[in-house]
Amino acid sequence: FPLAWQLMTPTVGGPINETFFAIYDKTVQAALASSSDAHVIVNLHNYARWNGGIISQGGATNAEFTSIWSQLAPKYGSNERIILGIMNEPHDIPSIEAWVSSVQYAVDAIRKEGATNFLLLPGSSWASTQAFPTEAGPLLVKVEDPLGGTDKLIF
Repeated sequence: FPLAWQLMTPTVGGPINETFFAIYDKTVQAALASSSDAHVIVNLHNYARWNGGIISQGGATNAEFTSIWSQLAPKYGSNERIILGIMNEPHDIPSIEAWVSSVQYAVDAIRKEGATNFLLLPGSSWASTQAFPTEAGPLLVKVEDPLGGTDKLIF
């Protein structure tokens, strides 16, 4: 389920709005309860931006970006039926290298909180599979999972 970063944490790098989280989580739990086979993608839906500024490229810092994941990971990190989507459809990213560094920063922050979920890693150009081999893909395949291996990383 997509979540708007500014609704979950109204201040960049700030605490989760627990009122908004309760509403969001109710939807997540309902989806999970719908079937023992159901899986949910908790997906930060901000196109690699905070109020228009690109993460680590004039917008939110990596620390501010990963703050939300450091708070969500303990809430969802023990449920293997929840996939954590680091960011939805990044696009028009000036530095793909800097973006992939931000992705690595998020992976590390999530794992530091003990989460073992599958992680959905975002590419560039609206997460286009056509652009993946020539844009973010060659760099994203180098993202390291502190759990070891790449079995829990999804592109």
